Amino acid sequence: MILLQWKPSVIRDRHLKRRTFAVAPPRWLRGGVLGALILLAACSDPASDAGGAPPTAATPKPRAAAPVIAAVQYSPSLYGNYLAAIHARSQNDSTAAADFMNKVLAADPKNINVLQMAFLLNVQDGATKQALSLAKQLLEAQPDNQLAQISQISEAFRKHDYALAKTQIGALDEQGLGELLKPMLGAWAEVGLGNMDAVLNSLDPVSKRKSFQPFYSFHRALVASLANRDALAEQYFTELLDDSGNRSIRAAQAFGAFLETRNQYPRAVEVYRRFLLPAQPHPVLTAALARNEARQPAHLLINDATMGAAEVLYGLASVLSQDPAPSHLPLIYLRLAIHINPEFEEAKFLLAGILESLSRHEEAIALYFSLPETSPQFETARIQLALNEAALGRTDDAIKKLRQYTEKYPDRSAQALLSLADLLRTHERYEEAIPVYDKIIAGLSPIKPHHWQMIYARGITLERAGKWPLAERDLMHALKLEPEQPNVLNYLAYSWIDKGLNLERAKTMIESAAQQRPDDGAIIDSLGWIQYRTGDFIRAVGTLENAISLIPQDAVINDHLGDAYWQVGRRLEAQFQWRRALSFEPSEEVRRGIEKKLQSGLESITVPLKPVMTRAQ
Repeated sequence: MILLQWKPSVIRDRHLKRRTFAVAPPRWLRGGVLGALILLAACSDPASDAGGAPPTAATPKPRAAAPVIAAVQYSPSLYGNYLAAIHARSQNDSTAAADFMNKVLAADPKNINVLQMAFLLNVQDGATKQALSLAKQLLEAQPDNQLAQISQISEAFRKHDYALAKTQIGALDEQGLGELLKPMLGAWAEVGLGNMDAVLNSLDPVSKRKSFQPFYSFHRALVASLANRDALAEQYFTELLDDSGNRSIRAAQAFGAFLETRNQYPRAVEVYRRFLLPAQPHPVLTAALARNEARQPAHLLINDATMGAAEVLYGLASVLSQDPAPSHLPLIYLRLAIHINPEFEEAKFLLAGILESLSRHEEAIALYFSLPETSPQFETARIQLALNEAALGRTDDAIKKLRQYTEKYPDRSAQALLSLADLLRTHERYEEAIPVYDKIIAGLSPIKPHHWQMIYARGITLERAGKWPLAERDLMHALKLEPEQPNVLNYLAYSWIDKGLNLERAKTMIESAAQQRPDDGAIIDSLGWIQYRTGDFIRAVGTLENAISLIPQDAVINDHLGDAYWQVGRRLEAQFQWRRALSFEPSEEVRRGIEKKLQSGLESITVPLKPVMTRAQ
């Protein structure tokens, strides 16, 4: 789903968040799926237990911690590699961590803890061949190691050896996520063996747990589609998509494709449009509509049992990735899903996004680059590739890549243009950003309410470029399109306050924005600043202290609080706040003002002014 959101930052330096265009993870988690899976995942992720002890040649019982004292001859390189692996893992660098741990394992091959860590790190890093070899060794010592079992099952599916997969699934431990994975993967093994009648029975255990019901519904619909049981497929898809809590783009994509393969193109359009929001045009559904209109050949989302098994792991990773608590499981399941189905674009895209969130930008770039030009998410991948370049400090390269893309693909670069404009603006290249925004807005015909975001973004850019009349025009236009929008109210009102214009109207607008967003530090700062500008210094102090509690490390808010302290006679505290503001790398304009105040205070004020008493007081 495309999201255009606003980063909570001080209004004088407000930035648009980057857009995300990944295939939306199933919203099944709203019905308690996420909570249920997190609880089960806690029983399934051994990563927190592995690696806690240094290497040793002693062979402990399965899952027992290795002794602290190594039985092998002490080796600085052995312990150095072990500590380096632990450090690399703490930095989310699984490539280096796996490399170091492999060296430890080579020197201490009987240490089960090291073996387990080496397996986990290799599978997280996508070194699947090495991980599978280690999994085989690990299962000899720990036959019930669930992740090692699933890795072996994934290899069987990859090889289309469904009989072996069925046998391995039968031995799968049902603790933790095995409660879901065993019946789901078992169903697809039966599909591979042609036992369609056995599939629903194998899914029955999943259907009995309410929180798993959406997984069951989705996969039985996929199976019915593949088995040419059209009436059942329609029934299952309809039940799934009619659930008010479920807005799964993936399910809509699957049902639409099914209808197209049955030459029911108008009905497929209805499904796609039902989930295609005007302000959030998901690229997968946009591409599906274009394919539908051209009557191009359609294919089922899942064409065989191997793809079905990969889908199980992908869906599970999609939900688990929404948990804010750190976990290695989404990475592991995505790596195995891609191992089963190397052409799984959605899994690659989600994996790239997770790696990006872990600041593993080079790996994310490689995955985004791997998406083919034919992919519905090709433009999105090129955008995210460029944004990762920028995150690595290669801003000029990022801008160059986006420009090249928009020039090469003028008919499919609307989002890339917007990302280019945003990137230029957030790096304060306002004069370059303005013509890009102009081009974007000129192509909007007619302008609709949801376009307020683009007009607002251009207004910010114009204001920062010193073109206030044009900026004010855009901000007023954005507010007309989306009345009472707190971000627009805040920016326009703050700008008026800063220029001493329309203070009463600005005050009303800021109060409205603050009422809507009481926890937004930028907006609360604006409220405090208008209190300051109208002479209500005592109230400004309290409001700005609240703002700084919401965004402690913001230079502008600290600067504002320093000004307010000065006005009420708290001079030492004012100087402290100004110095603190300098530590947060303010803009050059703000820095110069603070340095001047540190030398001579607020020059125009020789004694504290009596604050203006408001009606509220």
